[in-house]
Amino acid sequence: QQIAKLAAEHPKASGRMAALAALRHLSGAHRYPEVNAALLAGVSDKDVLVIASAIDASSHNDPALSERIRALLTHTDPQVRGRATLKHARFVAAGRDTQQVEATVPVVLAMTKDKSAFVRSEAADALVALGNLPSIHTLMDMIDDDSNNTIQTSFVDLGGVKRTFRSRASGWSRVDDACIWAI
Repeated sequence: QQIAKLAAEHPKASGRMAALAALRHLSGAHRYPEVNAALLAGVSDKDVLVIASAIDASSHNDPALSERIRALLTHTDPQVRGRATLKHARFVAAGRDTQQVEATVPVVLAMTKDKSAFVRSEAADALVALGNLPSIHTLMDMIDDDSNNTIQTSFVDLGGVKRTFRSRASGWSRVDDACIWAI
């Protein structure tokens, strides 16, 4: 509960990021209302890296959290849009609501056209999460996209040391790799 409080209230973005990373690794933490509140605060933060960390730490489909993550699909930062695309698809797929999955597929397909390679790669992984077999045609069209999908952002940690936050879509460094894995 103290970690959730730090995730929501630490005065430095790097402190909120560190607390969110800790929450991500605590099994069953989502059962505590304080954790849900911290995750919701994180995805609503002004700092892009805090938002990205909160999306990563979100492991359950709380309705308010899910709705806020879905709203981040139009965020200006590609790290946020990409993570939101994949997390939203995973939440929808976990719900096993066929109509909701079918409604989400066009949204994710649109993300495969995003200007950011990171977002396109996360969209490929999101299509896998949704289990949409017809989307294989879109993935095949993306096979020739050898764009690097790694985003690096600098920040200062709690100790005052400049660090780099690397976002690499689904563990792959290029869009074509993500698509090949997805197929």
